[in-house]
Amino acid sequence: MKEIEMSKVAFYLSCGLLCVVMASSACTAKERLSPVSLNGYNHTLNGISYFDVKVGKQYVGGGFLDAGSGGGSYICCIGLPRQWRPDLVARVTFKEYVGEKARTQTLESLIPEYDIKTSGYLNLHFLRDGTIKVFVTGVFLGHKDYPIRGEEARQLNGQLNRIWKD
Repeated sequence: MKEIEMSKVAFYLSCGLLCVVMASSACTAKERLSPVSLNGYNHTLNGISYFDVKVGKQYVGGGFLDAGSGGGSYICCIGLPRQWRPDLVARVTFKEYVGEKARTQTLESLIPEYDIKTSGYLNLHFLRDGTIKVFVTGVFLGHKDYPIRGEEARQLNGQLNRIWKD
């Protein structure tokens, strides 16, 4: 009887050890990444003196974005997982000038589903309501499939006069 109990204990210990080894190897396995360019858009009425984006352990720093500007200038590169995951988050830190005062903020945004085969850009939009929108795409602002549409898109698509009248 004691032999059977001891073999059960040995079995459970072996299973536990196997689970630990498998879990630790999964954590240390390198995720396959693909490089994409970062592109920033500032929909706000304030200048952004710098911004940076971190996705997992990958990091890229951005430059200055004047009020109502952006696009057309790509920052190379940040590695994104080739396979999208629902827990993929972009952590964005930026310094914004409101009048003469500067404030540094950090915001996070889930990255919506993407297909890395048809995408080449991680686009970051600083929106007028104080939020950000981050997504991976292969199309440009103004395209019918671009995730930002309507007035916000038009403000950055050559019609900046409206921004200064608000």
